[in-house]
Amino acid sequence: MAYRWPLTASILALALTAAPRAHGQSTGARLSNPLRDPAPAESLETSEFSLPAPLENSPALQYVSAVEEQLAPPEGELLPKPTGPRWGAESPSFVGREAAPLTESELAPAELPPAMLPAASPLTPDAFAEAYPPAFKAPLRRESWMFRPYHVDGFLGTLLVDNPVRNQVEAGSAFYIGFRLGWDVSKQFALETNFGFAKVGNSYPQFPTKMGDEKLFLWDIDWLWYPWGDTRIRPYLLIGSGLNDINLVNELDQRLHSTLFNMPWGGGVKFRLGNRVAFRFDVRDNVTYGAGNGMSLMHNVALTCNIEWHFGGGSRRSYWPWNPSRMWW
Repeated sequence: MAYRWPLTASILALALTAAPRAHGQSTGARLSNPLRDPAPAESLETSEFSLPAPLENSPALQYVSAVEEQLAPPEGELLPKPTGPRWGAESPSFVGREAAPLTESELAPAELPPAMLPAASPLTPDAFAEAYPPAFKAPLRRESWMFRPYHVDGFLGTLLVDNPVRNQVEAGSAFYIGFRLGWDVSKQFALETNFGFAKVGNSYPQFPTKMGDEKLFLWDIDWLWYPWGDTRIRPYLLIGSGLNDINLVNELDQRLHSTLFNMPWGGGVKFRLGNRVAFRFDVRDNVTYGAGNGMSLMHNVALTCNIEWHFGGGSRRSYWPWNPSRMWW
C-alpha cells in the first residue's frame, strides 16, 4: 500500500537514532584516556558500527503490520464507484489513483431547498430563468423614475368626438393638443392633471348642406398605476375625474355652452429615453355625462403621443472615491 512506506521509514529512522546512543553507552568505558598507555590493538573491539536486533522482530513493526492487515481491503475488492449528478455515467480520475471516493453527503444532493437553486439544473444559467424577470421587465440600474419624480409633457393626437345631441348634431374626429403635469408618488402610483383642447366640425342630419363647429376643453385629475414598477418600459392604467367644457351650435343656429362632468379612464405605456426624457403613448375614453343639460352621454376617445420632461427630486450625492461631496443634479 502507498501509506506503508512512510510509516516503515519513520520506524527505521527512530531505530537508527537510538542505535548510536546504545553503542556509545556500551563503549563509553573503553574510550582512550590520555593519562594511560593505549591498549593493544588486538584487544580492542572492532570500530565497525553494529545494528541492534533485527527489526522484523521488533514490537513496533509487528504492531504496524497488524494495523495494515486490518485496514487493507480484501483481495479483488474494488473501490466503490461514486454516484450522483456530478459524475453521471463516467468515473472520476481519482479512482485510478487509489484515492478515497467522495461520500454521498459530499456529492451534490438530488434536491435543494426552495431558497437555493432549482434542483433540475443547479449549475447552469437555466436555473435563473424563473428567478429573474424578462429583460423588458427588468428594473432600472443606477437610475430610477423616482430620482426625478415630477414631469411635464406636451401631447398631440386625435380626439374621436361623440355626437353631443342624438339624431340632431353629429360630430367627427378632431385634432387634439394639450399638456399634462404629473408627480410620481411611488414606483407604482402617480398623480397627473390633464389639459386638452380640440375643435371639431359638426353636421346636421336634418340639414345636410349645413355645417357647424364644436369646441371642447377637457380638464381632469388622474390616478395612474404602474404594474411593473420602476422599469424602462412602463405600462400603466389610469382613471380620473374632471370637467368637459363644450361650446357648439345646434341645427337651429342656437349656441349651446355647457360644462359637464367628465370621467376619463384608459391606459398607455412610457419608454424612458434618457435621464430626463421619456416617450409616451396614451389611450383614454373621456366619458362625459350630459343628460341633465340637454346633451347625450358621450364617449370622447383620445389617442395621443407624448414627450415627457422629468425634473425635481433634489440633488443626489455621488460617492466617487476622489470627491465624495460631488453632486448629481
